[in-house]
Amino acid sequence: MARRRRTLLIAIALLLGITGFTWCWHATAVDRRVRTLLAEGLTGNPGMVDRCLVGLGLKNGHPLPRARDELAADLAKLGPAAVPELTRALQHDERYVRLAAVAALGKLTDPSAVEALIGALRDGSVPMRNLAATALGESGNARAVDPLIAALQDTDAGTRYMAADALGKLGDARAIEPLIAALQDRNVSTRVRSAEALAKLGDPRGIEFLAATPSDGNIDTRVRAAAAMGRLGDDRAFELLTGFLQADEDFVRDIAARGLGRLRDPRALEPLKALLDDECGPVRDAAAAALRQLRRQGRIRDRRAVNAHGREPRVSE
Repeated sequence: MARRRRTLLIAIALLLGITGFTWCWHATAVDRRVRTLLAEGLTGNPGMVDRCLVGLGLKNGHPLPRARDELAADLAKLGPAAVPELTRALQHDERYVRLAAVAALGKLTDPSAVEALIGALRDGSVPMRNLAATALGESGNARAVDPLIAALQDTDAGTRYMAADALGKLGDARAIEPLIAALQDRNVSTRVRSAEALAKLGDPRGIEFLAATPSDGNIDTRVRAAAAMGRLGDDRAFELLTGFLQADEDFVRDIAARGLGRLRDPRALEPLKALLDDECGPVRDAAAAALRQLRRQGRIRDRRAVNAHGREPRVSE
């Protein structure tokens, strides 16, 4: 009996040892893959096809960093096992590597990735905090609510804006009172985004704040509030936004045009077409983009299509 028990214990120990070795080997392999991808992204190390194109003179051989989103997507494919090495990469000397690691963690739904993002939100650089706030809003994890509420007091206006936006996406009632306080933020965009987040949380004070904003003397505040009302589907937004199309400020006409594109209101077709001859190039581009958006939404009901420049080409009868 004793011999049999010893044999069983030895077998269990061997099994646990093999399992542990396999896990460690896999974790190490994933760590190595994370480091390799980050290094390749940083140096622009080309793949085999790219090397052939460079060799044939068909492509520039100068190393450039890979697009961060593309690299983040490849890193996220490695799964939760990549989280420890990505967390270590948050302390890397190169800014590109740190931001790529945050972006990759944002694409992982693992709770340990959320914890790493919370750390980046608290202690990272401004770009890292902005990315972390956005990623936490997309995570759907309630653990992110309190750190995002704290981020409403961040010294950087962009981080406060991203935190308000993220809290609106998470839909947690704990954010209501902090967002009401954020309606007094010194940054106009943060005030408007906080009101929009409140409306998404079902608090009527959000839409009331936006509706009252047009009486404000600051045109920047007014047009952003009107655009937010449009995103929330408020019927009052159309008249407000079309009124801003005659503003002297180029950026106001730009915001108003883009807001009209999001309204899903066919009445926006004619005002937007008139903007295609605006003296400001970015405004013309905004109008064209808005018209294409209306077409994709099926809100342009005639059989003529808006082409790549936003204009309606002739159609043979």
